[in-house]
Amino acid sequence: MRIRIVGTRLPGSSCRPPGIETAYSNIHVGVQRRNRPQELLDLQRGDSETVTWTVECTVHETDVRGPYVQGRPGGAVPLPQLGQRR
Repeated sequence: MRIRIVGTRLPGSSCRPPGIETAYSNIHVGVQRRNRPQELLDLQRGDSETVTWTVECTVHETDVRGPYVQGRPGGAVPLPQLGQRR
């Protein structure tokens, strides 16, 4: 099975979250790999209109599994992340 993720209303190429003094720049988004938080699938610019990813997964009864699927059995989902690219 494939799950397609579509991201819209992204934060832009820079942002300053509430309560943070320093703005983040060079923002990118990607999908975090399970058990490897530093490994992101297909980084895309945070100022894009739309970003998409397609992740491969399998279904076992009510559980969705795959390298980019995270969460408890029966409630797992792919996990998009945003961060500053260095």
